[in-house]
Amino acid sequence: MGIQFWGLASTISRTSVVSGGIAIGGVLLLSLLPSLSQWLARYTPGALSSYEVKLVSGTAAFSDAVPALVITISLVVLLVAITVMVFLGQEL
Repeated sequence: MGIQFWGLASTISRTSVVSGGIAIGGVLLLSLLPSLSQWLARYTPGALSSYEVKLVSGTAAFSDAVPALVITISLVVLLVAITVMVFLGQEL
């Protein structure tokens, strides 16, 4: 997800410092969301790292990780689409 935030941030801002700050802020926000509530802990992209450990150890089924995976893929597609729309709207 970090690369999508970086792409969107660098398209929106004019300087690399601002785009880096936006990208890091977005990644931190998504990383912190699972600690705010039980629902967010199951369905946000930050939850995928815990599912990785559970899937490898055999304590969770793949179907448990599917909602977080679908939301993550949807966010990636949304961020890329917004980035392309903003880029196409800019005057070069």
